[in-house]
Amino acid sequence: MVSEDYAQDARDKFPEKKCVSVFVGQDSCLIGKKVTLSEDYVQEAQDNFPEKKCVSVFVGQEQVNSGDSITLITDPKLRTEVTFLFTNVQAPKIARRPRADGPPSAQPEDEPYAWEAREFLRKLIIGKIVWYTAEKPEGNRYYGTLFYPNQDDDITKRSCGIRRKSRKAIATMAHCSIQTKVRKGVNDDITKLLISEGWVSLRSKNPDLLDLENKAKEAGKGKYSTRDEPSAHVRSINWDPEPKQVLDKFGKRIVKAVIDNINPGLTMRAFLLPDHYYVAFCLSGIKIVRENEEYGREVRQYLEERILQRDVNVIIESVQNEKNRIMNATLIHEGQKMNIGELLVREGFASCNTLLQGVYDEKKLREAEKLAQSERKRRWTNYTPKKPPKERAAVVLEIINGDGLVIKYVGDTKEEKVFLSSIKPPRPDGAAAGGGGEGKAPVVRSKPLYDVPWLYEAREFLRTRLIGKKVMVSEDYAQDARDKFPEKKCVSVFVGQ
Repeated sequence: MVSEDYAQDARDKFPEKKCVSVFVGQDSCLIGKKVTLSEDYVQEAQDNFPEKKCVSVFVGQEQVNSGDSITLITDPKLRTEVTFLFTNVQAPKIARRPRADGPPSAQPEDEPYAWEAREFLRKLIIGKIVWYTAEKPEGNRYYGTLFYPNQDDDITKRSCGIRRKSRKAIATMAHCSIQTKVRKGVNDDITKLLISEGWVSLRSKNPDLLDLENKAKEAGKGKYSTRDEPSAHVRSINWDPEPKQVLDKFGKRIVKAVIDNINPGLTMRAFLLPDHYYVAFCLSGIKIVRENEEYGREVRQYLEERILQRDVNVIIESVQNEKNRIMNATLIHEGQKMNIGELLVREGFASCNTLLQGVYDEKKLREAEKLAQSERKRRWTNYTPKKPPKERAAVVLEIINGDGLVIKYVGDTKEEKVFLSSIKPPRPDGAAAGGGGEGKAPVVRSKPLYDVPWLYEAREFLRTRLIGKKVMVSEDYAQDARDKFPEKKCVSVFVGQ
């Protein structure tokens, strides 16, 4: 896909030159591949050298692994990823998360300034369109040089001036891009920038780069700083904090974080800053389509493009699964000030949970779901609005703890167990709401009714007001069966009408 932009007039003995724009989202190793390219300019002929056509090969940048290694998306449609390492330089090694059931980590803790080097590179290029030359491709590992667009060439601006056909692919790769200015004088070569800022050291003494390294050392930049002891620039990481500890320390308040990973089950992992707690969480109040369901792969890509390795604000709200140490949290994109859960619901990637009490922005989540339903987005494509529930008269026969009733509808001889909608009764300490968390068996407790705080009072409140009374019952929804818990019919009960 080559589009002619203009023709350069013939000069001297050189004929007229055709100048084109070529757009690429593929691999820079292009042999045998159909691509679209982007030509930037034509370099004039000099001496015995003919005119040069200068092009850029653009790829999406997904993840920064360390100060000298990144992950590139070379095919946005197929989500083809390669690991790119900067040639001839080495950054301080960053700590790797130890596996609970595996061998010890090869890098249990940071080398001094490893985190600062990675953060410098992350904030510089995450979400930007970059181009590179691969000198030594080895499978999905590339060694080469990475180039940064001009400081005014942010992709969200650039996409407004190109043809409609190419706009979507490029803008998608750099959604919510971070504005970062590159210092002039380094030809937008990121390797040179890393050397001149003191975040990497040379592996071999390249004369062209050695001067930059010596200047960084003399100026005390980056890892060559003498203001602090090197040990002061080694993180103390809590890789596996207790959920209760996390909730006590960070619960219900806004905490800055960097999203480090998005697992296939859409469980996210993040570093909570500045304490460097490594926490796993799911988004509160919503149910996202699973990866093996329709739109499952699309929603994961949607999240990766917007929040992977981005600066976010996290609100830790509750513990979802204590055994697997998974929290429930609300995620707010720091740059765009948007609730990611609300965005997923509005785009039809998720639905609201039946229980939303205490969830951040619960009203907006409900409104977003109604909007997605009305516009028939994704999972709501075949949505049919439910008819308003009909009320039926019933007599209350029994109270089950603080939220369950046994009733018999008027004119019917069958007894039925129902539960009050959108509430939870008092529970023993440590008991999981809804039975032990997603996909896990319930935590079995054998405490008497009178030992659970407020449970007896809750049951008595209902018993003294409802037993033997005629009430009106309106069915709201059915809570899905999980593990050995059967489906629960959730209702609203009206008395005294």
